[in-house]
Amino acid sequence: RVLAEPDASYIQAADLLGKVGDAEAREKGGQALVARAKSGKAKGKEPETAMFKALGAVGGPTAVKYLEEKVLAPNKDEAALAVRALQERRDPAVLPFALKIASDPKADKIVRDEMFGVIESIGGLEAQRGLLAIISSDKEEIVRYRAFESALTAGKAEAIQPALEAFPVSASYKKVDVDDLLVKLIEKMGQPARPALVKTLGSSSALARMTALMSLE
Repeated sequence: RVLAEPDASYIQAADLLGKVGDAEAREKGGQALVARAKSGKAKGKEPETAMFKALGAVGGPTAVKYLEEKVLAPNKDEAALAVRALQERRDPAVLPFALKIASDPKADKIVRDEMFGVIESIGGLEAQRGLLAIISSDKEEIVRYRAFESALTAGKAEAIQPALEAFPVSASYKKVDVDDLLVKLIEKMGQPARPALVKTLGSSSALARMTALMSLE
């Protein structure tokens, strides 16, 4: 009811509803927030970023659809805010959209990079599979390295070998990039990464073997 009142402050109400509301209640709250956002009454004393954060906190199909539309809209500032809002609830329903944007070479670079954070926050096997597909197919090496970082965040030590083996065999790799963008990320995982690295020494991928060796060293 508070979220539906056009002049009421909505930030705390949205945060509370996101924490304690069931799916039906959150969906009603999301519908109220979207209606408020579209009416132009979302601002007032609230910070410009507040509506996006509130929608992300409440979640639900209506809020998610609105945020996804903002991601695809021309306003890049709002698109970046919408992507960050999609990280709030770790909603698996957002994953297909997140993977689509993260793998789209025509997507805005900032929005695309932020979308990897959404994939990381959701995690799970489907997220890992999608990230491995990006590592193996994207033409930009910096995007492949970013996807590797997300794969480790989503899958921890178990993702080390498959993520390294996903890198294209035909590509060339600079030692400095391997050290800075692969090895150092693995090193941050500490001792839990060791068994996976030892296993990776037997990989058929030269890059995987070398990265594992440098990480163990």
